[in-house]
Amino acid sequence: MGAHDIIHASVAATGSLHGGPARLRYIRWTGGSAGGDITITDGGASGTTRLVVTVVTSSQDDYIDIPGDGILFSTDIYVTIDTNTAAVVDCFIEG
Repeated sequence: MGAHDIIHASVAATGSLHGGPARLRYIRWTGGSAGGDITITDGGASGTTRLVVTVVTSSQDDYIDIPGDGILFSTDIYVTIDTNTAAVVDCFIEG
């Protein structure tokens, strides 16, 4: 992909985080009222799962700094948030 700018994107509910090819470098979430999964797919809601983060407790705030070149998404980055799992999902992506 070469060198590209790192950009910030966030979602507060299930939906598209970024349209087009990109690399996910960092994800942070602010906990909601219950545990559950944050699923990140390539190619929309029914696309290929690239990352699943299990939030085990309510109100858990945490992050993952993805090593190396990050996770490559060929089509787009789509985030599915289980009900009440996270209030906000913030990501830094290269694309």
